[in-house]
Amino acid sequence: MIGIGRGKLYELVKFTQAVIPAVQAAGTDNGVWIDMQSFQECDHIINVGTMAAGATLDAIIQEATSAAGAGAKAITGKAITQLTQAGGDGDQVVTLNIRNDDMDKNNGFRWVRIVCTPAVGNVTYGVIAAQSEARDEPVTQPSNTVVS
Repeated sequence: MIGIGRGKLYELVKFTQAVIPAVQAAGTDNGVWIDMQSFQECDHIINVGTMAAGATLDAIIQEATSAAGAGAKAITGKAITQLTQAGGDGDQVVTLNIRNDDMDKNNGFRWVRIVCTPAVGNVTYGVIAAQSEARDEPVTQPSNTVVS
């Protein structure tokens, strides 16, 4: 658990751009594979913008045994409630949490990714993965994460 006074947020949480922000057309949008070996928890933070008329957005978490996605499978219960333009769900922030305990570690699954599926119309969104409860602190940020 992240505690007050333990350090700066960027020393405790690893931020990875899982899905680059963009206007996404209907289809499947696979996030990057994230190694959970040194972390207990990961929140995928979906920043949703404009949704075209009739558009929907679904998202699930998958796990795999390698960074290439070997044996990829969905993790039961790790999905958002579908967002809909008709329901006024645009311009929201939605989080999808995964803990190490949710994963099939006994069979070598240690990699996770988010899979987003916009449908019917375009949806503007991006996803940041925030890994926490690191085995070693301070954490090292990816090269495309700027800390200032």
